[in-house]
Amino acid sequence: MTKILPILLLSLCIITTKSNYAQSPVEHMNELTASFANVKQDTWKYLKAVTQGRKAKKIEKTREALLSQYKEEKKNVLKIKNSSLKDAVIQYLDMCYTVLKEDFDKILDMEDIAEQSYDLMEAYLMAKQKAGEKLDEAFEDYKMAEKDYALANNITLVDGEEVKDKVSKKIEKASDALVYYNKIFLIYFKPFKQEAYALDALNRQDISSVEQNANSLGNFAEEGFEKLKKAGTYRGYAGLKTAAYKYLTFYKAESEKDFPVIVDFYLKKETFEKAQENINSKSKKSRTQKDIDDYNAASNEYNKAVNVYNEKINSMNKRRTELFNEWNKTVEHYFQTYSK
Repeated sequence: MTKILPILLLSLCIITTKSNYAQSPVEHMNELTASFANVKQDTWKYLKAVTQGRKAKKIEKTREALLSQYKEEKKNVLKIKNSSLKDAVIQYLDMCYTVLKEDFDKILDMEDIAEQSYDLMEAYLMAKQKAGEKLDEAFEDYKMAEKDYALANNITLVDGEEVKDKVSKKIEKASDALVYYNKIFLIYFKPFKQEAYALDALNRQDISSVEQNANSLGNFAEEGFEKLKKAGTYRGYAGLKTAAYKYLTFYKAESEKDFPVIVDFYLKKETFEKAQENINSKSKKSRTQKDIDDYNAASNEYNKAVNVYNEKINSMNKRRTELFNEWNKTVEHYFQTYSK
């Protein structure tokens, strides 16, 4: 499963042979491992904040501090005696620095535009996931070098779930939870963005565009239903899936029931305005009974439509706010439960 950042295993080492070094191979290994223990913890805290809703730009000072910390840790490692394992630690620190600097520079730029479209949001989430994969691969390379070093120095590494440090366990849980969240979020976000297009068209009173975007909204909601069926639950927890399903149900209803009422209102408004323009363009003496009847009929229909329109807009806004709050609470509960 993709991890947000590399799992650092503080290996238990058992000396099986004497060393000619003043510092034993085990002591050397532990010294190198300890050299990046603190920066691992701080990196975890940063990435946890970024992946769980905090805007990266709002905590940019944290990243800058991390980059300085990686530089400082590398200086400390360079003071340790030379070995193949030391080279692997330096390579690992360099890769972490590169990802946090170069990859997250790009992620920061993508963050500004991610919400403009589904494709941009998907690319933004995948960029963060890819950055995590790079960090994970970097540490896998380090672990391989550690095993080679241990083998060359007759050191037995005790490796297993029971000896993983607390941060590593948190990293595994959070990364796994994040992959599932991203999948559900994108299912929800696609019709979410489509609704925004429909509402924008509504604000511009572009009725043709409202109809087109509303139809697409219904199609995307149906598409989302199918994807949710295949998404499954997360360790038996269906909260995210349920919250997304409620949103999709709302969007489907908007497409089939709510936006048609809104379109009908604007059509009646247009009819009324034409009738009003027609009757105002004529003097009272030149107005026919048909002109008057048409105007009165259009006026009555428009007034009724105004009331229906206002009720519909208010109910849509209320339900949207309820769903938004429910979604945020569900997401917060999800991460608090499954990423700690």
